[in-house]
Amino acid sequence: MHKRFLVDADDAGMRLDCFLAAKFPDVTRSQVKHWIDGGEVRVEGETCKAGRRLAAGETIVVEVESGPRRLASIARPLEIVYEDDWLFVVNKPSGLVVHPTPTYEGTTLVEVALDRLSAFDDTKRPGVVHRLDKETSGLLILAKDPATRDFLQEALRERRIERRYLALVAGVIDHLKGEIDAPIGRHPTQRHRMAVVEGGRKALTRFRVHTRYERHTLVACSLATGRTHQIRVHFAYIGHPVIGDPLYGPKKARPIEGGQLLHAAEVAFPHPEGGSIRLSAPLPSTFRDFLEGLK
Repeated sequence: MHKRFLVDADDAGMRLDCFLAAKFPDVTRSQVKHWIDGGEVRVEGETCKAGRRLAAGETIVVEVESGPRRLASIARPLEIVYEDDWLFVVNKPSGLVVHPTPTYEGTTLVEVALDRLSAFDDTKRPGVVHRLDKETSGLLILAKDPATRDFLQEALRERRIERRYLALVAGVIDHLKGEIDAPIGRHPTQRHRMAVVEGGRKALTRFRVHTRYERHTLVACSLATGRTHQIRVHFAYIGHPVIGDPLYGPKKARPIEGGQLLHAAEVAFPHPEGGSIRLSAPLPSTFRDFLEGLK
């Protein structure tokens, strides 16, 4: 893999590892640090440390040897919240990528769950109905066969799958509830980011305040649409970015243990055999501990 980046004024002052983590959203921070420590990253032609602060106009080159990725079953504990003959729902931990990509070399959820996905010939995203960002925790639906996957993906397109999130955002939101109705598309100059842009796809996030703290607000969010990074982009757009967000949060913010504080807490969906299922998952311990610290 060969990648070349030019640091613009908006990214000036960022740490090198944070910059690359934003450019490679499916790669773990530890893998990025491994690249840097191994001399596979050069800034202005020189190797450097992960914490190096970048300046506008500098050139970063990433040279990583990579081959074709083969799926392999990986033994790792996986919290199954619900399972039957057609599907299962996992409580994904923060830091676990959902499915393999060419730039990601670490363990993925698909590989951990591969023994439950044997009905698929798809070698990239078998059983994946929807996705969660790497550093977002919470409930994720996977289908055990193609027919169930197709049924659930159609339900998702028809907005018959409800997804509710809890997010800790910066600043105090003074109103009890609200809607963020703003179109989302690719950032015009930073193509690895999404943004609220004219001509973007319709995106609607509804929220209500759960708890207010001195400098933060815990909000419960529901998605009327499902755009990439929707909650993260929308709350950054209104000046309340998700705490710990490496891409849309403040440039010089310290990483949060356990990843960004965004959790898929509830999901409700129709079952292919009839009826519906509603599930919930508690906040992960790192999220709870951070909230306790705010008290």
